Amino acid sequence: SKDDWRHPGGQAAYYEEDGKGYWLFTEHRMPNLRVAASYDTITDYTQYESFTCLTPGAAYNGAQTSLERGADGQLVWGWKKNTPPLTQVQEKELIDAGLIHADDPTYYQLKDADTGEEVQIASSSIEWNDYRQRYVMIGQQTQGKSSVLGEIWYAEAPAPQGPWTTAKKIVTHNNYTFYNVAQHKFFNKEGGRIIYFEGTYTNTFTNHVPTPRYNYNQVMYKLDLANPKL
Repeated sequence: SKDDWRHPGGQAAYYEEDGKGYWLFTEHRMPNLRVAASYDTITDYTQYESFTCLTPGAAYNGAQTSLERGADGQLVWGWKKNTPPLTQVQEKELIDAGLIHADDPTYYQLKDADTGEEVQIASSSIEWNDYRQRYVMIGQQTQGKSSVLGEIWYAEAPAPQGPWTTAKKIVTHNNYTFYNVAQHKFFNKEGGRIIYFEGTYTNTFTNHVPTPRYNYNQVMYKLDLANPKL
Protein backbone atom coordinates (compact mmCIF):
# COMPACT_ATOMS: atom_id res chain seq x y z
CA SER A 1 0.00 0.00 0.00
CA LYS A 2 0.99 3.66 -0.19
CA ASP A 3 1.84 3.57 3.54
CA ASP A 4 4.27 0.62 3.36
CA TRP A 5 7.28 2.91 3.82
CA ARG A 6 6.07 4.23 7.18
CA HIS A 7 7.74 1.92 9.68
CA PRO A 8 11.17 1.46 11.32
CA GLY A 9 13.67 -0.93 9.82
CA GLY A 10 17.28 -1.39 8.81
CA GLN A 11 19.71 0.14 11.32
CA ALA A 12 18.62 2.86 13.75
CA ALA A 13 20.58 5.88 14.98
CA TYR A 14 19.59 8.65 17.40
CA TYR A 15 20.40 12.27 16.63
CA GLU A 16 19.19 15.74 17.52
CA GLU A 17 18.22 18.64 15.29
CA ASP A 18 17.12 22.07 16.53
CA GLY A 19 16.93 20.69 20.07
CA LYS A 20 14.62 17.82 19.13
CA GLY A 21 15.55 14.14 19.15
CA TYR A 22 14.89 11.77 16.26
CA TRP A 23 15.41 8.14 15.39
CA LEU A 24 16.86 7.71 11.93
CA PHE A 25 16.35 4.47 9.99
CA THR A 26 17.99 2.87 6.95
CA GLU A 27 14.98 0.69 6.12
CA HIS A 28 15.18 1.99 2.52
CA ARG A 29 18.93 1.31 2.21
CA MET A 30 19.91 4.94 2.77
CA PRO A 31 19.24 7.13 5.86
CA ASN A 32 16.04 8.72 4.54
CA LEU A 33 13.41 7.88 7.18
CA ARG A 34 12.99 9.35 10.65
CA VAL A 35 10.52 9.79 13.50
CA ALA A 36 10.54 11.98 16.59
CA ALA A 37 12.08 10.15 19.55
CA SER A 38 9.08 9.39 21.73
CA TYR A 39 7.01 6.27 22.26
CA ASP A 40 3.84 7.97 21.03
CA THR A 41 5.39 9.04 17.72
CA ILE A 42 7.28 5.79 17.09
CA THR A 43 4.02 3.84 17.43
CA ASP A 44 2.06 6.26 15.21
CA TYR A 45 2.77 5.57 11.55
CA THR A 46 1.48 9.00 10.50
CA GLN A 47 4.40 10.65 12.32
CA TYR A 48 7.15 9.14 10.14
CA GLU A 49 8.95 11.53 7.80
CA SER A 50 10.94 10.83 4.68
CA PHE A 51 13.78 12.86 3.25
CA THR A 52 12.81 13.64 -0.31
CA CYS A 53 12.53 16.28 -3.02
CA LEU A 54 9.11 15.05 -4.16
CA THR A 55 6.15 17.39 -3.96
CA PRO A 56 4.45 16.79 -0.58
CA GLY A 57 1.86 14.06 -0.97
CA ALA A 58 3.27 12.88 -4.31
CA ALA A 59 4.66 9.43 -5.08
CA TYR A 60 7.51 8.34 -7.29
CA ASN A 61 6.29 7.93 -10.87
CA GLY A 62 9.36 7.74 -13.09
CA ALA A 63 9.66 10.57 -15.59
CA GLN A 64 6.21 11.82 -14.48
CA THR A 65 7.29 12.32 -10.87
CA SER A 66 6.29 15.67 -9.36
CA LEU A 67 9.23 17.45 -7.70
CA GLU A 68 8.91 20.35 -5.28
CA ARG A 69 10.58 23.56 -6.41
CA GLY A 70 10.62 26.94 -4.72
CA ALA A 71 9.62 30.25 -6.28
CA ASP A 72 13.27 30.61 -7.35
CA GLY A 73 13.12 27.29 -9.20
CA GLN A 74 15.41 25.55 -6.72
CA LEU A 75 14.73 21.94 -5.80
CA VAL A 76 13.28 21.67 -2.28
CA TRP A 77 14.70 18.76 -0.30
CA GLY A 78 13.41 18.20 3.21
CA TRP A 79 11.81 15.94 5.78
CA LYS A 80 8.22 15.50 4.65
CA LYS A 81 5.24 13.59 5.99
CA ASN A 82 2.76 11.80 3.71
CA THR A 83 5.48 11.48 1.06
CA PRO A 84 7.51 8.30 0.49
CA PRO A 85 11.32 8.48 0.68
CA LEU A 86 13.37 8.85 -2.46
CA THR A 87 15.79 5.96 -2.94
CA GLN A 88 19.28 6.09 -4.39
CA VAL A 89 18.13 4.33 -7.56
CA GLN A 90 15.10 6.61 -7.98
CA GLU A 91 17.26 9.72 -7.54
CA LYS A 92 19.54 8.45 -10.32
CA GLU A 93 16.54 7.81 -12.57
CA LEU A 94 15.29 11.36 -12.00
CA ILE A 95 18.74 12.69 -12.89
CA ASP A 96 18.83 10.57 -16.06
CA ALA A 97 15.32 11.73 -16.98
CA GLY A 98 16.38 15.38 -16.62
CA LEU A 99 13.93 16.13 -13.81
CA ILE A 100 16.80 16.70 -11.39
CA HIS A 101 19.07 19.22 -13.10
CA ALA A 102 22.86 19.37 -13.12
CA ASP A 103 22.85 22.34 -10.71
CA ASP A 104 20.32 20.77 -8.31
CA PRO A 105 21.52 19.28 -5.03
CA THR A 106 21.61 15.48 -4.86
CA TYR A 107 21.98 13.35 -1.74
CA TYR A 108 22.63 9.71 -2.59
CA GLN A 109 24.87 9.55 -5.65
CA LEU A 110 27.91 7.96 -4.00
CA LYS A 111 31.06 7.78 -6.11
CA ASP A 112 34.21 5.73 -5.52
CA ALA A 113 36.88 8.13 -4.20
CA ASP A 114 39.52 6.33 -6.28
CA THR A 115 37.76 5.71 -9.60
CA GLY A 116 34.70 7.97 -9.68
CA GLU A 117 32.49 4.96 -10.38
CA GLU A 118 29.00 4.78 -8.89
CA VAL A 119 28.53 2.89 -5.62
CA GLN A 120 25.05 1.44 -5.13
CA ILE A 121 24.17 0.71 -1.51
CA ALA A 122 22.24 -2.37 -0.33
CA SER A 123 22.28 -1.53 3.40
CA SER A 124 23.91 1.05 5.64
CA SER A 125 24.57 2.16 9.20
CA ILE A 126 24.98 5.84 10.14
CA GLU A 127 26.41 7.36 13.33
CA TRP A 128 27.79 10.75 14.39
CA ASN A 129 31.57 10.61 14.81
CA ASP A 130 33.22 13.04 17.23
CA TYR A 131 36.71 12.50 15.81
CA ARG A 132 35.71 13.41 12.25
CA GLN A 133 32.95 15.85 13.25
CA ARG A 134 30.83 14.23 10.57
CA TYR A 135 28.20 11.57 10.24
CA VAL A 136 29.83 8.32 9.19
CA MET A 137 28.25 5.70 6.96
CA ILE A 138 29.37 2.09 6.77
CA GLY A 139 27.64 0.82 3.66
CA GLN A 140 27.20 -2.58 2.02
CA GLN A 141 27.44 -2.40 -1.76
CA THR A 142 25.14 -4.19 -4.16
CA GLN A 143 26.58 -5.56 -7.41
CA GLY A 144 30.20 -4.97 -6.43
CA LYS A 145 33.07 -6.24 -8.56
CA SER A 146 34.48 -8.82 -6.13
CA SER A 147 31.14 -9.92 -4.72
CA VAL A 148 27.48 -9.17 -5.33
CA LEU A 149 26.79 -8.26 -1.69
CA GLY A 150 30.11 -8.37 0.16
CA GLU A 151 31.99 -5.12 -0.44
CA ILE A 152 31.93 -2.55 2.35
CA TRP A 153 32.39 1.20 1.98
CA TYR A 154 33.07 4.21 4.21
CA ALA A 155 31.51 7.64 3.63
CA GLU A 156 31.00 10.92 5.51
CA ALA A 157 28.37 13.67 5.41
CA PRO A 158 27.58 16.88 7.33
CA ALA A 159 24.03 15.70 8.19
CA PRO A 160 22.57 12.23 8.74
CA GLN A 161 20.57 12.44 5.52
CA GLY A 162 23.63 13.53 3.55
CA PRO A 163 24.56 14.61 1.02
CA TRP A 164 26.47 11.35 0.60
CA THR A 165 28.86 11.96 -2.28
CA THR A 166 32.18 10.13 -1.91
CA ALA A 167 32.94 6.63 -0.63
CA LYS A 168 36.08 4.60 0.05
CA LYS A 169 36.12 0.81 -0.10
CA ILE A 170 37.34 -0.60 3.22
CA VAL A 171 36.56 -4.35 3.10
CA THR A 172 36.22 -6.87 0.28
CA HIS A 173 34.74 -10.36 0.70
CA ASN A 174 35.65 -12.22 -2.49
CA ASN A 175 32.52 -13.95 -3.80
CA TYR A 176 31.04 -13.91 -0.29
CA THR A 177 28.14 -11.99 1.26
CA PHE A 178 28.49 -9.57 4.20
CA TYR A 179 25.11 -8.07 4.97
CA ASN A 180 23.14 -6.05 7.52
CA VAL A 181 26.19 -3.98 8.47
CA ALA A 182 25.95 -2.16 11.81
CA GLN A 183 28.22 0.32 13.56
CA HIS A 184 28.57 -0.14 17.33
CA LYS A 185 29.21 3.36 18.59
CA PHE A 186 29.50 2.24 22.23
CA PHE A 187 32.75 0.43 21.31
CA ASN A 188 34.37 3.60 19.87
CA LYS A 189 37.80 4.49 21.23
CA GLU A 190 40.01 7.59 21.26
CA GLY A 191 37.15 10.01 20.74
CA GLY A 192 35.79 8.15 17.73
CA ARG A 193 39.10 7.67 15.95
CA ILE A 194 38.69 3.88 16.33
CA ILE A 195 35.28 2.56 15.28
CA TYR A 196 33.79 -0.92 15.13
CA PHE A 197 31.23 -2.46 12.79
CA GLU A 198 29.87 -5.91 12.17
CA GLY A 199 27.90 -7.82 9.59
CA THR A 200 26.66 -11.28 8.74
CA TYR A 201 29.27 -13.33 6.88
CA THR A 202 27.63 -15.96 4.66
CA ASN A 203 27.90 -17.69 1.29
CA THR A 204 24.22 -16.97 0.62
CA PHE A 205 23.72 -15.59 -2.93
CA THR A 206 27.12 -16.95 -3.97
CA ASN A 207 28.52 -20.25 -5.27
CA HIS A 208 31.35 -20.17 -2.72
CA VAL A 209 32.14 -23.12 -0.48
CA PRO A 210 31.10 -22.19 3.11
CA THR A 211 33.98 -21.12 5.36
CA PRO A 212 34.14 -23.80 8.08
CA ARG A 213 32.91 -22.59 11.49
CA TYR A 214 32.46 -19.05 10.19
CA ASN A 215 29.67 -19.31 7.62
CA TYR A 216 26.47 -17.49 8.54
CA ASN A 217 28.10 -15.88 11.52
CA GLN A 218 28.73 -12.35 12.77
CA VAL A 219 32.15 -10.83 12.07
CA MET A 220 33.37 -7.62 13.73
CA TYR A 221 35.86 -5.22 12.16
CA LYS A 222 37.91 -2.42 13.71
CA LEU A 223 38.67 0.67 11.62
CA ASP A 224 41.19 3.41 12.43
CA LEU A 225 39.88 6.66 10.92
CA ALA A 226 43.42 8.13 11.06
CA ASN A 227 44.71 5.50 8.65
CA PRO A 228 46.19 7.40 5.67
CA LYS A 229 44.78 4.77 3.29
CA LEU A 230 41.32 5.92 4.33
